[in-house]
Amino acid sequence: MATEDQDHDPHHDVGAYVHYYDSMVVFLKTAHFRELEEADRRTVEEKMNAEDTWYQSRYREDECGARLRALRTVIDPLLKKVGFEIHDPE
Repeated sequence: MATEDQDHDPHHDVGAYVHYYDSMVVFLKTAHFRELEEADRRTVEEKMNAEDTWYQSRYREDECGARLRALRTVIDPLLKKVGFEIHDPE
C-alpha cells in the first residue's frame, strides 16, 4: 500500500504507473477481459489507447501519478466486475 510520502514521490509514481499500464496490457489478453460487457470492453480499450498515445508521445514523469489515479478511477471498477485486481507494486 502506498504511503503518504510515496504518493508525492515522482519515482514511485512512475513505477506504479508503468506497473499498472503493463498489467493492463496483460489483462487485455485474458479471458477476464472477454467476460466484460461490450460497452465496458470499449471503455477499457479507449482508455488504454489514450494511455498508449500519451505514453508513446507525450510522456512526462511528473504526470504519472495523476494519470494513474484517473486511470484507476475508471478501470478498477470494471476489473472488479470480472474478479480481476491489479495490486500496487511492492
